[in-house]
Amino acid sequence: MKMTQLFLMTLLILSCSEHGELKPPSNPFDPSNPDYVGPMLTIIDGPGFGETIESSHVYFRWEGNTVATEYSSNLDNSGWSEWSPGHSREFWYLDEGPHDVQFKARSLNGDIQVESIRTEFIVDAVIGPALYVFPYEQHASEGDTLTYVVMAEDVVDLLAVSIHFLTTTQVEVLEIELGDITNQWGAEPLVVTEQTGREYQISLSGVGANFSSFTGSVSIVSIRMLVHPSDGFMGTVGAITFIRGRLIRNDLNEVSPVVKRGGWLYVD
Repeated sequence: MKMTQLFLMTLLILSCSEHGELKPPSNPFDPSNPDYVGPMLTIIDGPGFGETIESSHVYFRWEGNTVATEYSSNLDNSGWSEWSPGHSREFWYLDEGPHDVQFKARSLNGDIQVESIRTEFIVDAVIGPALYVFPYEQHASEGDTLTYVVMAEDVVDLLAVSIHFLTTTQVEVLEIELGDITNQWGAEPLVVTEQTGREYQISLSGVGANFSSFTGSVSIVSIRMLVHPSDGFMGTVGAITFIRGRLIRNDLNEVSPVVKRGGWLYVD
Protein backbone atom coordinates (compact mmCIF):
# COMPACT_ATOMS: atom_id res chain seq x y z
CA MET A 1 0.00 0.00 0.00
CA LYS A 2 2.79 2.43 0.92
CA MET A 3 4.62 1.58 -2.31
CA THR A 4 1.46 2.39 -4.32
CA GLN A 5 1.01 5.80 -2.64
CA LEU A 6 4.69 6.63 -3.21
CA PHE A 7 4.35 5.69 -6.88
CA LEU A 8 1.31 7.95 -7.36
CA MET A 9 3.02 10.89 -5.67
CA THR A 10 6.04 10.43 -7.92
CA LEU A 11 3.83 10.49 -11.01
CA LEU A 12 2.15 13.71 -9.80
CA ILE A 13 5.49 15.44 -9.24
CA LEU A 14 6.78 14.36 -12.64
CA SER A 15 3.55 15.59 -14.27
CA CYS A 16 3.86 19.02 -12.62
CA SER A 17 7.50 19.29 -13.68
CA GLU A 18 6.57 18.52 -17.30
CA HIS A 19 3.53 20.83 -17.58
CA GLY A 20 4.41 23.57 -15.09
CA GLU A 21 2.43 24.66 -12.03
CA LEU A 22 -1.31 24.02 -11.90
CA LYS A 23 -3.27 27.30 -12.34
CA PRO A 24 -6.53 28.08 -10.56
CA PRO A 25 -9.59 28.43 -12.82
CA SER A 26 -10.20 31.97 -14.16
CA ASN A 27 -12.87 34.05 -12.40
CA PRO A 28 -15.13 35.90 -14.89
CA PHE A 29 -16.14 38.37 -12.12
CA ASP A 30 -12.53 39.40 -11.38
CA PRO A 31 -11.65 42.73 -13.08
CA SER A 32 -7.95 41.78 -12.90
CA ASN A 33 -8.65 38.83 -15.19
CA PRO A 34 -7.24 39.79 -18.64
CA ASP A 35 -10.35 38.30 -20.25
CA TYR A 36 -12.75 40.21 -17.97
CA VAL A 37 -15.69 42.01 -19.62
CA GLY A 38 -17.68 44.42 -17.43
CA PRO A 39 -21.44 44.22 -16.90
CA MET A 40 -23.53 45.27 -19.90
CA LEU A 41 -27.15 45.11 -20.97
CA THR A 42 -28.93 45.22 -24.31
CA ILE A 43 -32.52 46.46 -24.77
CA ILE A 44 -34.55 43.82 -26.60
CA ASP A 45 -38.09 45.22 -26.28
CA GLY A 46 -39.50 48.75 -26.09
CA PRO A 47 -39.89 51.87 -28.25
CA GLY A 48 -37.11 52.53 -30.71
CA PHE A 49 -34.96 55.64 -30.45
CA GLY A 50 -37.11 58.68 -31.30
CA GLU A 51 -40.27 56.60 -31.75
CA THR A 52 -43.69 58.18 -31.03
CA ILE A 53 -46.08 56.09 -28.97
CA GLU A 54 -49.81 56.69 -28.50
CA SER A 55 -49.86 55.58 -24.88
CA SER A 56 -49.00 57.05 -21.49
CA HIS A 57 -47.53 53.67 -20.47
CA VAL A 58 -44.33 52.12 -21.80
CA TYR A 59 -42.59 48.77 -21.29
CA PHE A 60 -38.90 47.93 -21.69
CA ARG A 61 -37.18 44.55 -21.54
CA TRP A 62 -33.46 43.81 -21.70
CA GLU A 63 -30.88 41.06 -21.35
CA GLY A 64 -27.50 41.21 -19.61
CA ASN A 65 -24.16 39.64 -20.38
CA THR A 66 -22.55 36.86 -18.34
CA VAL A 67 -21.44 39.00 -15.40
CA ALA A 68 -24.52 41.27 -15.16
CA THR A 69 -26.67 40.36 -12.15
CA GLU A 70 -28.61 43.56 -11.30
CA TYR A 71 -30.07 46.50 -13.18
CA SER A 72 -31.18 50.10 -12.61
CA SER A 73 -33.09 52.69 -14.67
CA ASN A 74 -33.49 56.46 -14.76
CA LEU A 75 -36.47 58.14 -16.43
CA ASP A 76 -36.11 61.81 -17.42
CA ASN A 77 -33.18 62.28 -15.02
CA SER A 78 -35.51 61.77 -12.05
CA GLY A 79 -32.94 59.57 -10.29
CA TRP A 80 -31.70 56.00 -10.56
CA SER A 81 -33.97 53.24 -9.31
CA GLU A 82 -32.95 50.64 -6.74
CA TRP A 83 -30.86 47.77 -8.10
CA SER A 84 -32.99 44.78 -9.08
CA PRO A 85 -32.34 41.39 -10.73
CA GLY A 86 -35.42 41.89 -12.95
CA HIS A 87 -35.03 42.14 -16.72
CA SER A 88 -37.93 44.54 -17.44
CA ARG A 89 -39.39 47.88 -16.35
CA GLU A 90 -42.73 49.62 -16.91
CA PHE A 91 -43.35 53.36 -16.69
CA TRP A 92 -46.89 54.68 -16.11
CA TYR A 93 -48.63 58.08 -16.18
CA LEU A 94 -46.25 59.54 -18.75
CA ASP A 95 -46.89 63.12 -19.83
CA GLU A 96 -47.22 64.26 -23.41
CA GLY A 97 -43.98 65.02 -25.22
CA PRO A 98 -40.39 63.73 -25.30
CA HIS A 99 -38.89 61.42 -22.67
CA ASP A 100 -35.51 59.79 -22.21
CA VAL A 101 -34.62 56.76 -20.14
CA GLN A 102 -31.28 55.23 -19.18
CA PHE A 103 -30.41 51.70 -18.07
CA LYS A 104 -27.26 50.24 -16.56
CA ALA A 105 -26.07 46.88 -15.20
CA ARG A 106 -24.07 45.84 -12.14
CA SER A 107 -22.08 42.67 -11.49
CA LEU A 108 -21.88 40.49 -8.41
CA ASN A 109 -18.64 42.16 -7.33
CA GLY A 110 -20.21 45.65 -7.48
CA ASP A 111 -18.70 46.68 -10.82
CA ILE A 112 -21.09 49.04 -12.68
CA GLN A 113 -21.55 49.42 -16.42
CA VAL A 114 -19.25 52.23 -17.59
CA GLU A 115 -21.66 53.85 -20.05
CA SER A 116 -25.39 53.53 -19.48
CA ILE A 117 -27.72 52.63 -22.35
CA ARG A 118 -29.89 55.64 -23.26
CA THR A 119 -32.93 55.88 -25.50
CA GLU A 120 -35.56 58.51 -26.31
CA PHE A 121 -39.24 58.32 -27.21
CA ILE A 122 -42.22 60.68 -27.60
CA VAL A 123 -45.63 60.27 -25.95
CA ASP A 124 -48.64 61.40 -27.99
CA ALA A 125 -51.46 59.76 -26.05
CA VAL A 126 -53.97 62.64 -25.94
CA ILE A 127 -55.81 62.95 -29.24
CA GLY A 128 -57.45 66.34 -29.58
CA PRO A 129 -59.60 68.21 -29.27
CA ALA A 130 -59.17 67.35 -25.62
CA LEU A 131 -58.86 68.61 -22.08
CA TYR A 132 -56.21 67.02 -19.92
CA VAL A 133 -54.28 67.68 -16.72
CA PHE A 134 -50.52 68.25 -16.64
CA PRO A 135 -48.61 66.62 -15.07
CA TYR A 136 -50.43 63.33 -15.31
CA GLU A 137 -49.09 62.18 -11.92
CA GLN A 138 -47.21 63.82 -9.05
CA HIS A 139 -45.63 62.42 -5.88
CA ALA A 140 -45.98 64.36 -2.65
CA SER A 141 -46.01 64.17 1.13
CA GLU A 142 -48.20 65.91 3.69
CA GLY A 143 -47.70 69.68 3.63
CA ASP A 144 -46.36 69.81 0.06
CA THR A 145 -47.74 72.37 -2.40
CA LEU A 146 -48.41 71.19 -5.97
CA THR A 147 -49.62 72.79 -9.18
CA TYR A 148 -51.70 71.07 -11.84
CA VAL A 149 -52.44 72.71 -15.20
CA VAL A 150 -55.59 72.08 -17.24
CA MET A 151 -54.55 71.98 -20.92
CA ALA A 152 -56.55 72.20 -24.15
CA GLU A 153 -55.02 69.97 -26.83
CA ASP A 154 -55.35 70.42 -30.61
CA VAL A 155 -58.30 72.83 -30.55
CA VAL A 156 -59.53 74.72 -33.62
CA ASP A 157 -61.04 78.23 -33.54
CA LEU A 158 -61.55 78.08 -29.80
CA LEU A 159 -63.95 80.77 -28.52
CA ALA A 160 -64.89 79.52 -25.05
CA VAL A 161 -64.10 76.79 -22.55
CA SER A 162 -66.13 75.26 -19.74
CA ILE A 163 -64.57 72.80 -17.28
CA HIS A 164 -66.28 71.04 -14.40
CA PHE A 165 -63.99 69.01 -12.14
CA LEU A 166 -63.80 67.37 -8.73
CA THR A 167 -60.80 67.36 -6.37
CA THR A 168 -59.84 64.61 -3.94
CA THR A 169 -60.31 64.94 -0.18
CA GLN A 170 -56.52 64.52 0.19
CA VAL A 171 -55.85 68.07 -1.09
CA GLU A 172 -57.01 71.62 -0.52
CA VAL A 173 -57.28 74.03 -3.44
CA LEU A 174 -55.33 77.19 -2.61
CA GLU A 175 -55.58 79.17 -5.85
CA ILE A 176 -56.83 78.95 -9.43
CA GLU A 177 -55.14 81.16 -12.04
CA LEU A 178 -55.88 81.69 -15.71
CA GLY A 179 -53.48 80.11 -18.17
CA ASP A 180 -51.91 81.30 -21.39
CA ILE A 181 -55.24 81.18 -23.21
CA THR A 182 -55.83 84.82 -22.19
CA ASN A 183 -52.68 85.88 -24.05
CA GLN A 184 -53.57 83.79 -27.08
CA TRP A 185 -57.06 85.27 -27.27
CA GLY A 186 -55.54 88.76 -27.19
CA ALA A 187 -58.00 90.03 -24.58
CA GLU A 188 -59.02 89.35 -21.01
CA PRO A 189 -61.82 86.75 -21.10
CA LEU A 190 -65.09 86.76 -19.25
CA VAL A 191 -64.64 84.29 -16.37
CA VAL A 192 -67.36 82.69 -14.25
CA THR A 193 -66.30 80.41 -11.37
CA GLU A 194 -68.63 78.35 -9.21
CA GLN A 195 -67.65 76.12 -6.28
CA THR A 196 -69.71 73.61 -4.33
CA GLY A 197 -67.61 71.75 -1.80
CA ARG A 198 -64.90 70.00 -3.80
CA GLU A 199 -66.60 70.61 -7.15
CA TYR A 200 -65.45 73.48 -9.35
CA GLN A 201 -66.98 74.82 -12.54
CA ILE A 202 -65.03 77.41 -14.53
CA SER A 203 -66.24 79.04 -17.74
CA LEU A 204 -64.09 81.28 -19.93
CA SER A 205 -65.19 83.11 -23.06
CA GLY A 206 -63.39 85.60 -25.23
CA VAL A 207 -64.80 89.12 -25.51
CA GLY A 208 -63.70 92.51 -26.80
CA ALA A 209 -62.64 94.07 -30.05
CA ASN A 210 -59.13 92.61 -29.86
CA PHE A 211 -60.34 89.07 -29.32
CA SER A 212 -59.42 86.38 -31.84
CA SER A 213 -60.14 82.65 -31.69
CA PHE A 214 -57.29 80.24 -30.95
CA THR A 215 -56.04 77.14 -32.76
CA GLY A 216 -53.46 74.82 -31.24
CA SER A 217 -52.65 73.62 -27.71
CA VAL A 218 -52.67 75.92 -24.68
CA SER A 219 -53.03 76.06 -20.90
CA ILE A 220 -56.50 77.02 -19.61
CA VAL A 221 -56.05 77.31 -15.83
CA SER A 222 -53.46 76.31 -13.21
CA ILE A 223 -54.60 74.93 -9.87
CA ARG A 224 -52.36 75.21 -6.81
CA MET A 225 -53.04 72.65 -4.07
CA LEU A 226 -51.92 71.83 -0.54
CA VAL A 227 -51.53 68.13 0.27
CA HIS A 228 -53.01 67.07 3.60
CA PRO A 229 -53.86 63.35 3.54
CA SER A 230 -56.59 62.24 5.93
CA ASP A 231 -56.18 59.44 8.47
CA GLY A 232 -52.59 58.74 7.44
CA PHE A 233 -53.59 57.97 3.84
CA MET A 234 -50.86 56.66 1.55
CA GLY A 235 -51.31 55.65 -2.08
CA THR A 236 -52.60 56.91 -5.44
CA VAL A 237 -55.75 59.01 -5.85
CA GLY A 238 -57.30 61.14 -8.58
CA ALA A 239 -56.23 64.66 -7.61
CA ILE A 240 -58.42 66.18 -10.35
CA THR A 241 -61.28 64.27 -11.99
CA PHE A 242 -63.23 65.82 -14.86
CA ILE A 243 -67.01 65.71 -14.61
CA ARG A 244 -67.68 67.62 -17.82
CA GLY A 245 -65.72 69.65 -20.33
CA ARG A 246 -66.79 71.77 -23.30
CA LEU A 247 -64.72 73.39 -26.04
CA ILE A 248 -66.80 75.91 -28.00
CA ARG A 249 -65.61 76.96 -31.44
CA ASN A 250 -66.48 79.33 -34.32
CA ASP A 251 -69.36 81.78 -34.60
CA LEU A 252 -71.95 79.01 -34.60
CA ASN A 253 -70.96 78.03 -31.04
CA GLU A 254 -70.31 74.44 -32.06
CA VAL A 255 -69.21 72.19 -29.20
CA SER A 256 -66.30 69.89 -30.07
CA PRO A 257 -66.34 66.30 -28.77
CA VAL A 258 -63.85 66.32 -25.90
CA VAL A 259 -61.53 63.65 -24.56
CA LYS A 260 -60.89 64.32 -20.86
CA ARG A 261 -57.97 63.02 -18.79
CA GLY A 262 -57.51 63.96 -15.14
CA GLY A 263 -54.44 64.18 -12.93
CA TRP A 264 -53.20 61.67 -10.36
CA LEU A 265 -51.46 62.12 -7.03
CA TYR A 266 -49.30 59.58 -5.19
CA VAL A 267 -49.11 60.37 -1.48
CA ASP A 268 -46.13 58.84 0.32
